Amino acid sequence: MNRIAIVSALALLSAFPALANDGKLGARVIQAPTGPQIALSWTQGTVPANATCPTAGASPAITSNRVYRATTPGGEGAVGTTPYATVSPAATTYTDTGGTAGFVAGTTYYYKVSAVNCNSESAQSNEASGQIPNPAGPSAPTNLTAQPNGVASIGLKWDPVAFNAPVLYDIFRCENKNRDWKKINAFRAKNPWYDDTGLQPGNTYHYQVKAWSASGGESGYSNQASSFLP
Repeated sequence: MNRIAIVSALALLSAFPALANDGKLGARVIQAPTGPQIALSWTQGTVPANATCPTAGASPAITSNRVYRATTPGGEGAVGTTPYATVSPAATTYTDTGGTAGFVAGTTYYYKVSAVNCNSESAQSNEASGQIPNPAGPSAPTNLTAQPNGVASIGLKWDPVAFNAPVLYDIFRCENKNRDWKKINAFRAKNPWYDDTGLQPGNTYHYQVKAWSASGGESGYSNQASSFLP
């Protein structure tokens, strides 16, 4: 490419709007009287004066800002597709109240923002996200059973908890029923069963289980199940 072509290309690029420092788009979930909202904020860039857009500066040269939204990372849609919302050129904030359909509890929403002027649309900002909390945690597990499972081991099973977000389980054990309950699994169980090993034959062990979700907190205790280890 010759020097004239390079200069022309640079002049064309300088005519496009920009979000300063890749937009620095941020998102945070806030609780309003009408329900959860996701507040976006970004830093607007400037557009240099040029023949097509003779006025330099952020607000005068930029004609609007476009907000793109998705429920999967990177799914907001490319520049030029239909935005989720269009806001004024001077705006550097936007509050999403969920739209006509409302938010889905437990869902993470992803956003990008671009700026538009009389030449074109800028590249999109960085991606920012916010998760809408569930109004309540998962329900307590049910139908917990405990049975000897080989030497020095008791097998536990319970019904899986239905919830609109991933659920994990904490298992609690006690040798004196209703006293001295202790969590026995170092990591939360992914499946509705657990083998408690390293036990002493001749003892009776009692168990309870709780369900847990990052978006809804923990449930109450399940029913108690006991097993004698011969």
